Amino acid sequence: MAVISSSSIKSKWVQAELNAVLSNQLSGKIGTAILPVLIDDVDIPILLRDTLYADFRDDYKQGVSSLIKAFRQEDPVPLLKLQTKPTTLVSTQSPCLAALDSLTKADLRRRIKSKLNRVEVGVIWYDTLYSNMENDLSGINIDMCIIELIERSVQRDLVPNLLDALCHNRPDVANP
Repeated sequence: MAVISSSSIKSKWVQAELNAVLSNQLSGKIGTAILPVLIDDVDIPILLRDTLYADFRDDYKQGVSSLIKAFRQEDPVPLLKLQTKPTTLVSTQSPCLAALDSLTKADLRRRIKSKLNRVEVGVIWYDTLYSNMENDLSGINIDMCIIELIERSVQRDLVPNLLDALCHNRPDVANP
């Protein structure tokens, strides 16, 4: 975690630590992730702007909630193993499903974020959850929308629907 405040963005030590972690992330070093925690109204450093962050500026409870959701995304259990009901999804049905059905929530989130824009995430949301993402999460950043999509899919035993919607609309998500 990196606390982003008016003081931390001025600190050379904090900048050095952030640069080291970001360098490890960019080189693909396994187990390296950063979660910015925003506590002041400051510009998020450029290299962290596309990163999921917990926002504590306006609402402490909402900040804690987003932090917990972000940590839950890092669960190493493959997505389909989180289903409480038996699934009819057979991973050999398509190469796309075969590739996606063993991903963790965090890996799926990263794939979706790297390949889909907000409108496309909204389409997957509708195809999976049968509701309008903009009605449910108006004004929420895309990272939190993707986390909510995955979390709601798991909670409602709709992971097969999510993976099917991804493979139908954007099969390239299966490719790293």
